[in-house]
Amino acid sequence: LTVVLRALFVLVTNKLSLFIALSNNDNQRGTVLLNEFNNNNAQANDLLHRSATQIFDLVFARSQLLAFVQRNI
Repeated sequence: LTVVLRALFVLVTNKLSLFIALSNNDNQRGTVLLNEFNNNNAQANDLLHRSATQIFDLVFARSQLLAFVQRNI
């Protein structure tokens, strides 16, 4: 009976440590994925901001050119 209980204890302990290790690995993987998402989101926002700024600059420059041409006609 002692041998069976000891074997059962070792089996449960090994499975428990494996479960804890896998849980920690999943938590780390989730953290990495979240950081990657936040990084990509920040890059996308930066790209969107730069694109909007470039479009605004282009429209503003075009309107200034049109106003200049109309004044000089």
